Amino acid sequence: MSRASQTSGASFESLIERHHDRALDLGIVPCKIEHNQAYSKVVGGKLIYTKPGISDYSGIVLGWFGPKTCAPLGAEAKSTKKDRLPRSAVEPLQAKYLDAVARAGGLALLLVEFRAQDIRTAIPWLEVPWQVLKSAESLSVADVRKEWQFSAEGCYLERCCPPERRSPPAKARRIFPRE
Repeated sequence: MSRASQTSGASFESLIERHHDRALDLGIVPCKIEHNQAYSKVVGGKLIYTKPGISDYSGIVLGWFGPKTCAPLGAEAKSTKKDRLPRSAVEPLQAKYLDAVARAGGLALLLVEFRAQDIRTAIPWLEVPWQVLKSAESLSVADVRKEWQFSAEGCYLERCCPPERRSPPAKARRIFPRE
């Protein structure tokens, strides 16, 4: 992965983190959404990624089934400068995790930033319109529905949890007694 690719991916993930902070403020999630890391080890003084982890983000979303309900959340974030994202960009372990979240009734999303077109999307995992071109599957920016797109402001999870299903914003509290 090139340095420019890493920088743009980190920029998109930073935007997603701001959306997650907003989701907590809006009462869409009851606690911070975790940013999962890839498996790594230090070899010869350098950090080496040995294999991908589960999806980039995991957590709990409120109001998914109705008021006072919650469901698992899994989201994988990808950023590309092209107008297509190859399915191979999503590692098999990540796809398996998103499948499991979706089939358990949770919210599984593929978050994609098409940088050249300045389009950001949150696509339900089981609805990603993969197309086969020649021999490989990919997602085209042309196949992204308008309702899946989101802006840099606000929160991409707002459409998943209407205001009447949200909880009051979480307040930090001590759950264990002090010693």
